[in-house]
Amino acid sequence: MPVFLAALAGRAATNHEARILRADGKGFARIAFNLAAVVGADGETVDAVIAVGQDLTEIRRLQEQVIHSERLATIGQLAAGVVHEINNPLTSISVYADYLQGAVERDGRSPQEATYIERIRESSARILRFTQDLVSFARPAGEEPELVDLRDVVDRAAAFCEHVIAREGVRVERLFEPVPRIYGVLGQLQQVFINLITNACHAMAAADRDRVLTLALGTDPDGRVRAEVRDTGAGIPVALRERIFEPFFTTKARGEGTGLGLSIVRNIVESHHAEIRVDSEVGRGTTFLLRFYAA
Repeated sequence: MPVFLAALAGRAATNHEARILRADGKGFARIAFNLAAVVGADGETVDAVIAVGQDLTEIRRLQEQVIHSERLATIGQLAAGVVHEINNPLTSISVYADYLQGAVERDGRSPQEATYIERIRESSARILRFTQDLVSFARPAGEEPELVDLRDVVDRAAAFCEHVIAREGVRVERLFEPVPRIYGVLGQLQQVFINLITNACHAMAAADRDRVLTLALGTDPDGRVRAEVRDTGAGIPVALRERIFEPFFTTKARGEGTGLGLSIVRNIVESHHAEIRVDSEVGRGTTFLLRFYAA
């Protein structure tokens, strides 16, 4: 309104960007307006204002994706360096633990000592697996899709999120039916499920009941492969469900989230010619349903 009033006073406006609610009520459009006054015959009186708008929604979305991709690339490079530094001493720990276990068995030492050494071996192996998964996730994915086993994708994503699952005291249930493979970009699909699992754990952080994360795979009657990520968290109010996929929209406290996770998830899912839906009930939990075409 101030820009229109300025135009009525004879002051033009260039590239004034506004966020406008879409006609269907689903999300917002980003429009850049250029306004100019139409002066009357006396050369002074403003008879009208011409406003020309350009839809920048898609451009802004692509810009946000580029920025996010650059951040991910930087994080990936840092992660690769950290993993390299961790793996060297960790390999030594693992090798010496193997040696000590053999020595304990040969010398007939106490079962408790053998148990302690076995825990060292298991913990170091777990960290090694995590670092390998981290490098695989950070490595740029090829754009060419390949045959992908969704069960393996979901399992790897859950392993990557083990620290979040343990920190929030979440119990994981797997309901995996045999499903056909799909065509997809492995790294992108892993990112989808890592984001959904992480969000589910955060949603259950304050729950005063059983915190259960259910990961389900199955085949729908139409032959499409169905994947579900269900939580028992606080749920999403109806008024917010249409906005959760908007870039930079988040219900988390400042500094705890960028609001890009679900936007990236939706973009990746749509690029795979798949669909994603959300079903939620406040106080009972949320389910994200993804449907892919079988290969």
